[in-house]
Amino acid sequence: MNLQGLSIVILGAPTPDAAIISHDRTAEGIYRELFIRGRKIVGGALVGDISGAGLLHFLMINGSEVDGDVARFLKPQSRVFYQLLPSSKRQRRRARILFPKEMLS
Repeated sequence: MNLQGLSIVILGAPTPDAAIISHDRTAEGIYRELFIRGRKIVGGALVGDISGAGLLHFLMINGSEVDGDVARFLKPQSRVFYQLLPSSKRQRRRARILFPKEMLS
């Protein structure tokens, strides 16, 4: 969602028994928080920089357990998101250039 130029993503609602971890860079207008129960992401909010929102949502709705330091998910534009996906879920991006037949002869 974009609210008057400010990007915002809300992942679920705050859960009373969840731990809250947060990261902010006030000068850059970035605030990120996650709600964690056990080793699972159960909600969160991303304001300013919403990079990684898709994977966080994927992990949350699938009830995936997160190993290691959960705070690493709060750092914007982190490559950790891609590495966490099982190889069967990773999209391989490939480009194919198509030329008209007359250009190939």
